[in-house]
Amino acid sequence: MTKEHFIALADVFVGTKPSESLDLSYTVGRESQWEQDLLTTCNYLSTLPNFNRGRWLDYVYEKCGSSGGKL
Repeated sequence: MTKEHFIALADVFVGTKPSESLDLSYTVGRESQWEQDLLTTCNYLSTLPNFNRGRWLDYVYEKCGSSGGKL
Protein backbone atom coordinates (compact mmCIF):
# COMPACT_ATOMS: atom_id res chain seq x y z
CA MET A 1 0.00 0.00 0.00
CA THR A 2 1.09 3.56 -0.59
CA LYS A 3 0.86 6.60 1.64
CA GLU A 4 -2.21 7.69 -0.32
CA HIS A 5 -3.92 4.37 0.48
CA PHE A 6 -3.21 4.76 4.20
CA ILE A 7 -4.55 8.32 4.16
CA ALA A 8 -7.68 7.28 2.25
CA LEU A 9 -8.40 4.51 4.75
CA ALA A 10 -7.80 6.86 7.69
CA ASP A 11 -10.19 9.36 6.09
CA VAL A 12 -12.91 6.69 6.16
CA PHE A 13 -12.47 6.36 9.92
CA VAL A 14 -12.38 10.13 10.40
CA GLY A 15 -15.59 10.47 8.40
CA THR A 16 -17.44 7.73 10.25
CA LYS A 17 -16.46 8.59 13.81
CA PRO A 18 -19.64 8.80 15.92
CA SER A 19 -20.53 12.30 16.95
CA GLU A 20 -22.14 13.55 20.13
CA SER A 21 -25.87 12.95 20.18
CA LEU A 22 -28.73 13.20 22.59
CA ASP A 23 -28.95 9.42 22.93
CA LEU A 24 -25.75 8.70 24.86
CA SER A 25 -26.33 4.94 25.11
CA TYR A 26 -26.50 4.72 21.31
CA THR A 27 -23.44 6.93 20.87
CA VAL A 28 -21.40 4.95 23.42
CA GLY A 29 -22.19 1.68 21.65
CA ARG A 30 -21.33 3.09 18.24
CA GLU A 31 -18.13 4.66 19.53
CA SER A 32 -17.06 1.40 21.13
CA GLN A 33 -17.64 -0.47 17.85
CA TRP A 34 -15.86 2.25 15.87
CA GLU A 35 -12.87 2.03 18.21
CA GLN A 36 -12.77 -1.76 17.94
CA ASP A 37 -12.93 -1.59 14.14
CA LEU A 38 -10.20 1.06 14.11
CA LEU A 39 -7.83 -0.98 16.28
CA THR A 40 -8.49 -4.20 14.36
CA THR A 41 -7.71 -2.42 11.09
CA CYS A 42 -4.64 -0.81 12.64
CA ASN A 43 -3.36 -4.18 13.86
CA TYR A 44 -3.66 -5.58 10.34
CA LEU A 45 -1.99 -2.55 8.77
CA SER A 46 0.88 -2.91 11.25
CA THR A 47 1.93 -6.04 9.37
CA LEU A 48 2.76 -3.89 6.32
CA PRO A 49 6.31 -2.53 6.06
CA ASN A 50 5.43 1.08 5.16
CA PHE A 51 2.84 1.56 7.90
CA ASN A 52 3.52 3.99 10.76
CA ARG A 53 0.99 3.07 13.47
CA GLY A 54 1.51 6.13 15.67
CA ARG A 55 1.26 8.63 12.84
CA TRP A 56 -1.79 6.90 11.36
CA LEU A 57 -3.67 6.87 14.67
CA ASP A 58 -2.71 10.50 15.34
CA TYR A 59 -4.17 11.41 11.96
CA VAL A 60 -7.40 9.47 12.62
CA TYR A 61 -7.76 11.17 16.02
CA GLU A 62 -7.03 14.50 14.30
CA LYS A 63 -3.88 15.21 16.30
CA CYS A 64 -1.80 15.81 13.16
CA GLY A 65 -2.06 16.25 9.43
CA SER A 66 -1.75 13.49 6.86
CA SER A 67 2.05 13.83 6.76
CA GLY A 68 2.37 13.83 10.55
CA GLY A 69 2.76 17.60 10.86
CA LYS A 70 0.65 20.07 12.80
CA LEU A 71 -2.88 20.78 11.67
